[in-house]
Amino acid sequence: MISERCPIPDRLFEYLAPGAFAALLTVGEDRYAHVAYVWAVALDPASLRFCADHGSSTLANLERDGRAALQIIGSGNLVFVIKGPVRKLAERLAAAPMPAGLWELSVASFKDQSWPGVSLSPVSLVWPEARRESMGAMERALYAEMRSGAG
Repeated sequence: MISERCPIPDRLFEYLAPGAFAALLTVGEDRYAHVAYVWAVALDPASLRFCADHGSSTLANLERDGRAALQIIGSGNLVFVIKGPVRKLAERLAAAPMPAGLWELSVASFKDQSWPGVSLSPVSLVWPEARRESMGAMERALYAEMRSGAG
C-alpha cells in the first residue's frame, strides 16, 4: 500500500468538495477494468470519499484489491483520473438510496486528462421532474454524511 499522499490541484478539489458524480474504476476478478458510477466528495486535497453498493462486483473488487481510481469530468475542461489505495470507513450510509458503504481513497497519483481546445460535458444525474426535489435532498444528505462519516 502506498503511504505517501499526493494532493490534487486546487480547482479539482474545489469541484469535488461539495460532492460530484464520478466513475469508479476497479480491477475485476477476471483482471479486466470494471467501472461503476458513484457519488464522491473531497475532504481535503489528498482524501476522497465515495460509496459502493453492497453485493456489487465493485465492492468485491475494492475488498479484494484495495486500490481504485476515480474518473472526474467537470465543466470548464476539468478531466482527471485519480488513483490510490482505498479503505472501508463504514458498512452502511443511511442517506444512500440503496445499501452502500463508505470508502476513502488516499490520493497516490492523479493525471490531468483535459484536451486543449476541447471541453467534455460533465457527468451528472438528471432526475425525473416528479422526483427531482426529493432526490436532490437525498444527494445533499448523502454528501453531508460522507463528509462526516467514520474515519
